[in-house]
Amino acid sequence: MPGNKIFLFGLDFAGKTTLLSFLKGTPNPNPSPTKAFNVVQMIVNDSEFHIWDAPGQINYRSTWKENLRKSNILLFILDTSDLARFREAKDEFDKIINDSQLRGVPLIFCFHKMDIKTSDDNLKRAQDIFNLHNMKDRSVFPLATTIKSTKSINELKDIIVKLVINSQKIAFKARTKDFLSH
Repeated sequence: MPGNKIFLFGLDFAGKTTLLSFLKGTPNPNPSPTKAFNVVQMIVNDSEFHIWDAPGQINYRSTWKENLRKSNILLFILDTSDLARFREAKDEFDKIINDSQLRGVPLIFCFHKMDIKTSDDNLKRAQDIFNLHNMKDRSVFPLATTIKSTKSINELKDIIVKLVINSQKIAFKARTKDFLSH
């Protein structure tokens, strides 16, 4: 698929598909659970990208690795209100983030559902468990998100667009260098 590939992942009920619908501008606060990869093309500020929305149920997670190849951006969604699933989320997150083929791929990490009171109470714990500030092999963009805030949706969109533009510049430089060396 042409364009930039963004791999959207997280546990079931984290709010991935709902957040994606708000990013697209077609809000659906009650989507059906995702049971297969949902690939969505978006163009924002003349930047084209494809978001691969991964199903989060345990029996579909084995398909993640085969579908995340050639991703330019990783987008992880954590339901910050669900403290009981932080360890499970961390285990699944580590399986992807530690893949050697993804070294250097930028990560956007959404501490999601921040409109729920328990999310605010759990945020520090989530930050400690995921320890994002210690990641040295990639750029990391942590965000507090909620579908109830246009500001948080726009912040996420802005980061995606900046990363897509940067990725396009890197690809152009590589093509130019390759062309000039022939």
